[in-house]
Amino acid sequence: MLIEVGLQSKRIYEQEFESLLIQQTKDYYRNESNLYISSNSCNAYLIKANMRFQEEQDRVNSYLHPTSMDKIINEFLREYIETHAMSLLAMENSGLIQMIKQEKYEELKLMFSLFKRCPAALDLFKKHLKEYIIEEGLKLVKNDSIDTDELVKKILEFRQRMIDLLQKSLERD
Repeated sequence: MLIEVGLQSKRIYEQEFESLLIQQTKDYYRNESNLYISSNSCNAYLIKANMRFQEEQDRVNSYLHPTSMDKIINEFLREYIETHAMSLLAMENSGLIQMIKQEKYEELKLMFSLFKRCPAALDLFKKHLKEYIIEEGLKLVKNDSIDTDELVKKILEFRQRMIDLLQKSLERD
C-alpha cells in the first residue's frame, strides 16, 4: 500500500516504514537471542533460531514487499546466528565438538544449515571443525600405547566418522 501511495516509488515504503521495521526487528532479535542463549543448550537455541527464521520468512512473504526479504532476514541472521556463533560452537556440553563426539547428526545438520547463511559464522564453523580433526588426529598419532595395526584401525574409524558427518550433516559440502 505504501508503495502504491508513493506512485510506484518505494521511497516512502523504504524511508518511512521499512527502515524502522528493520531497526525494530534487529533490536527485538538481539534482546531475545541474548536472553535465550544464556539459559539454553546449543541445540535448543538452534531449534528456536530455525523456528524464528521460518516465522520471519512467512511474515515477510505475507505482509511485506518482496524487496524487504533479504534485509529483514539478514538482520535476523546477524543477531541470532552471527553474533552468537562462537558461543554456540564452544558450548561446553552441547557445542560443535560435543555434537560430533556424540554423533548428533541432525543437530549438526541444523547448525550447519543456519551457519551457512552467514559467511562469518560458517568460517568459524569450518575453523572449529578443522581444529577438531587435527587435534584428534594428533592424539591418535602421538599415542605411544597403541601399536601400528591399532593406530591404522583407529585412524580409519575416525575417517569414517568424519565421512558420516560430511554426508549426514554437512550436505557433502
